[in-house]
Amino acid sequence: MIRFKMLQKNMPQKMLAKRLNLTESYISKLITGERYNQDFERYIIHILDVNYCCL
Repeated sequence: MIRFKMLQKNMPQKMLAKRLNLTESYISKLITGERYNQDFERYIIHILDVNYCCL
């Protein structure tokens, strides 16, 4: 769902990583659920309109 919303907003993973000051590999782990970051959760809720807890 997160990747789909990123495609809709035309936001590559590299841009998301730059906005959050994280590496692209860490963003991949956040998207797949291997890691958790509260800033990432807030960002996708407000910018991408995705509720992280319901994924």
